[in-house]
Amino acid sequence: MPACVAEYATRMVWNAACFWRTVLLMIFVLAVCYMSYVGGELLFMPGCVESLQLPNSTRGCNGDVALCNRTYSEVCYATMHNAYATTQNGIVVAQHRVCIRSALVHGIRSFMLDVHLTSQNGLKLCHVSCATGAVSLATTLETFREFLELNPREIVTLHLELGYNMRFDEKDVPDAETVRLKTLLVAAYADAGLVRYGFEMRTYHWPTLEAMVLANTRLVTFSKARSSADAPWDLHTDAFVSQTPWDNTDIKQLRANCALPSLVWYLQGRSVLVFNHFTTLGAAGVNMASTSALGDALGIDALRGINRSPWMEERLTTCAKCLGMFPNFIAVDFWQSSDVMQVVAAFNAVPLTARAVCFQQNNSFCVSL
Repeated sequence: MPACVAEYATRMVWNAACFWRTVLLMIFVLAVCYMSYVGGELLFMPGCVESLQLPNSTRGCNGDVALCNRTYSEVCYATMHNAYATTQNGIVVAQHRVCIRSALVHGIRSFMLDVHLTSQNGLKLCHVSCATGAVSLATTLETFREFLELNPREIVTLHLELGYNMRFDEKDVPDAETVRLKTLLVAAYADAGLVRYGFEMRTYHWPTLEAMVLANTRLVTFSKARSSADAPWDLHTDAFVSQTPWDNTDIKQLRANCALPSLVWYLQGRSVLVFNHFTTLGAAGVNMASTSALGDALGIDALRGINRSPWMEERLTTCAKCLGMFPNFIAVDFWQSSDVMQVVAAFNAVPLTARAVCFQQNNSFCVSL
């Protein structure tokens, strides 16, 4: 081999080695910065609460006497998107800092959970792959049982998205796998003592919160797939729930994505609405409060005030009126630094007659997908 060729090859190898060392160094620096950023946030946050007992838990419905005579579909609920993915639950790239127990105590009443059937034929709470972080389903369900047991006038909703730990394309999951997952799910509810609280939809109309309290059927569960193993309390999401787009990247897309699929079959019978109010930055573990502060500092309007009012409330109100539907579930990331509780209280304070005028007269859609 000529000397010049050998020298060129050596230089190429050296350059490649330098490139990958630089890449790894950058990844390491970014990881350290991210962990420092998360650690700094946690320094100012209280630990996960121990007691789930609420004060005045024997009055009202979900904390308010005015809600008791409203039907389940006439009430707004603060919702934790990917609720298991919290820093306090050990998830590194988390979508919330503070745990489900604290969320329950502070008024969150609706929780989105990704239930995955693992390769060991067990159930875990994780996103896409359980290798990147998982939370115990059993422990989480026991938390909800403890809360319902201690607070007899509270209604809780679980939105379950079913997954298979990256083993299958969602559209090609064999029926047997879905049956296996649902069978394990039924067993998990039974083991946690939740079956006795499970709400079963026996008519075409939602009951009032007071009726649910009196019947002690205070846990509503929606899940994404049907199977022969479904329990009576396992309500099929596609039969009841509409939702706005979830893949927004910034404030501009949040404002623009006021839409539901316009297909007739999609809308028939769907009586409750999920408002997805988060961006894809949240999935990367970026707190919306930090995003907003960065937007203020750099003058970037697309990052400002995503999780805060008045913009948050104005966006949801405008879109709800446009859709002609009442916003039942307002789903957010980083609930503890958001104004979701304030916005939910504002919607729930609207008298029923005014709500009917605002949200039931308009049956058209601003945008058709």
